[in-house]
Amino acid sequence: MKKKHYIVSMMAVIFLYLLGIGNFHGALQANNQKTQHASTKIIKIGFPIQEGLSMKDEKGNYTGYMYDYLKELSQYTGWEYEFIESKSDDVDTQISELLDKLNKGEIDMLGSMRRSDELAKLYDYPTESYGYAYNVLAVNKDNDWLDSYTLANGKKITIALQKKAEIRNGQLKEYVKTNGLKVNYKYYNNGTAQMEAVKKGEADALLSVDIALASDFRVIARFSPDPMYFAVAKGKTKIVHDLNKGMEELNEINPTLKQTLYTKYFEEKLDHVILTQQEKDYIKKAKTFHVMIMSNQAPVQYVKGNKATGTAIDILEDIKEETGLQFSYEFVDNYHEYEERMLHHEIDILASINYDYSLNYINTMSVTNAYLKAPLQIVLQKNTDLNALDNKKLAIRKELSSILKSRIDPHNVIYANSTQDCLKAVHDGKADYMIDSSYAISYYMNQLGYRSMISVADVKGDMLNYSFGVVDGNDHMLVGILNKCIRNLKEEDINTYIYQHSLDKATFTLRDYIQQHIIESMVITLLIIICIVAVFSYFYHRQLKMKRQIEVENNRYRMLSKITQEIIFEYDYEKDILKLGDKHNFLAETNEIENYAKDISSDKKKDESSLFQCIMEMKDTDREVLIQLANKEVRWFHVVMKVVYDMDRPVYAIGRAVDIQEEKTERENLEKKSMMDALTSVYNTAAFKKKIQLELVRDKGMYAFGVLDIDYFKEVNDEFGHFIGDQVLIHCADVMQKAFGEKALIGRLGGDEFAVFLMAPQDENAVANGCARLQKALQTTIEGLPNITLSMGFVMTKDVCDYNILYQKADKVLYEVKAAGRNAYFIKS
Repeated sequence: MKKKHYIVSMMAVIFLYLLGIGNFHGALQANNQKTQHASTKIIKIGFPIQEGLSMKDEKGNYTGYMYDYLKELSQYTGWEYEFIESKSDDVDTQISELLDKLNKGEIDMLGSMRRSDELAKLYDYPTESYGYAYNVLAVNKDNDWLDSYTLANGKKITIALQKKAEIRNGQLKEYVKTNGLKVNYKYYNNGTAQMEAVKKGEADALLSVDIALASDFRVIARFSPDPMYFAVAKGKTKIVHDLNKGMEELNEINPTLKQTLYTKYFEEKLDHVILTQQEKDYIKKAKTFHVMIMSNQAPVQYVKGNKATGTAIDILEDIKEETGLQFSYEFVDNYHEYEERMLHHEIDILASINYDYSLNYINTMSVTNAYLKAPLQIVLQKNTDLNALDNKKLAIRKELSSILKSRIDPHNVIYANSTQDCLKAVHDGKADYMIDSSYAISYYMNQLGYRSMISVADVKGDMLNYSFGVVDGNDHMLVGILNKCIRNLKEEDINTYIYQHSLDKATFTLRDYIQQHIIESMVITLLIIICIVAVFSYFYHRQLKMKRQIEVENNRYRMLSKITQEIIFEYDYEKDILKLGDKHNFLAETNEIENYAKDISSDKKKDESSLFQCIMEMKDTDREVLIQLANKEVRWFHVVMKVVYDMDRPVYAIGRAVDIQEEKTERENLEKKSMMDALTSVYNTAAFKKKIQLELVRDKGMYAFGVLDIDYFKEVNDEFGHFIGDQVLIHCADVMQKAFGEKALIGRLGGDEFAVFLMAPQDENAVANGCARLQKALQTTIEGLPNITLSMGFVMTKDVCDYNILYQKADKVLYEVKAAGRNAYFIKS
């Protein structure tokens, strides 16, 4: 008995070692998280030191995926932790020692454990895993010739494997076979030898686990996820009960925690763009590329002090620093010259072009991936109704005419050279409204100071895609390098560039400003005189001025609210009062709520509205949130809020909330439509594969997967024509869904091939009954359609977690059916 106990324990050690996963544990200071329980229990947890998973910094502070997960979990269990470490420096020894302590009951829990029938005899497990480990193929981080593209394109490589990792090696070989890769294998005794082999060039790549991959390697392929569990010392049922309950609540409240932690600790972040040797040689020989920009399209491209600037130029300068490509900049003031110089190939690169292949000249050039996307907005005269724009005059830039052609009435359009000219046309009454990028509108309205117009989001939610245009359509190498750099751009850097240039001051002469704003200029002159006097009493009147400023902002927001159906709010941090605008009945029965934060904080259920969280963050925000209305309905809103500070103390928060529920619903409907096969209205191949893969990693137990083929379908097309053939496919998809039930996932894989996925069938008879119902339904004669039969191959399993492997197994059964004469179904476990 002891021998068996030892063998199973060592199986767990080997699993942890082969995965490269550490477990978690050391000695922790008490966790001061909030608790919903009356008493606090100290849980002893094993904590081997391993990069990314369970770590300890120079000051002795714990960190890592497991530590952060446990910290979040403590909010729902009321636990405090004592992390138990091993004194050994060797990870394998640490794991072995901690497993021994778990067997003896000296510690309560150990993480990164596999769940199996044998291990379940030794340890208790919670219902759910707390993460997944993926098998990966990895290369040296500075490898400049091997990536996912060269791997998929048939390049033969040598892969370093560990001799003892039989399960993982088998999963790799299945992956190689499924994807048709060309590889050689070399075997090594341990992970260190693997890494040395790749570094010395004996092997091109190594097989490892993502969460145990050394920092000097990068991933080129991921496959075969394996769930990680906490193992609890046998007999400690109270801990397992609390663990199950806590993990269930945590998953409900924070369903993205696992992905967030995985991204934080294990997702690869490249410090630089990886260029192939061919690309490096190209850059060395390349000339300086001439980039053309429009001088008046801030904040993306514009001129300041006779120098090109803007977000596009910042990105090109980053690319220059990253790759060594050289750029020079030229600028023009109008679109006609811009287009002429492009068509005559007087320029190499366009700093900004809309990613729109309906443009004629796109066919003669190459366009990169979009480096920036901006929503289009409408700017209207103050008295123009947004819902009555028919027969109203539109002002737009010429280059936007292609993406807005459905809105353009040739008899009611003004084409302008710049956003400023469009704004001026609306301001002067020459046009009723204009459409442009939200970034450009925000920038120039702030600079020009026009107050007789309002700006609202385009009701269609159209987007303007900014890309680089390479005039030489055959220069694929340059396009490829630019696309690599664009893919490696960090979102925070792009946001910083936009923010910096949005705050930049446009170059306007005093004479231009006075001509455009005669009344405003007089007011400004008067204000300057007043400010000279007011500066001496500024500190005495600061509070009064602040309140006046807030009131002005509120009035402006309220005026905007009446036109745009927005909800305006103001929160006084000192008095704890929330004030709502004229449309307050959406959110509350009154427009003034006293003790707002106090009442919500004292409510054990907390506020189901995200507005409270936005306000309590005490910082400017611009995001989409869920808000509970007065009638208890929960809807999506776009909230923009600004916090006013007195020194370092928040005084007021003012903002607006726009109902975007219909827009969100429309986006979701479009997304759902994109998942369906256009002919049969069942899932298309890509969507079906994605949904099945998600179901497989949830580990819900037994499931059935079948591949179904219409017998002699080619003869149906040949004899009756493709129209009748299409009707047969539609009929088949319909009866499949009825035969297997609404919960069955049906997909069309191509041609006359379908697939069926059944989650948690009771037994093989349940699958057989569905197949029988389908056969019976197809025997019913449908007027105008030929009688058909199906060949069906099903597999039932709970062990396969990879779609491609599952498909191969079912496809093999299908071919056995065909070999046996077709018009039948086989079901195998």
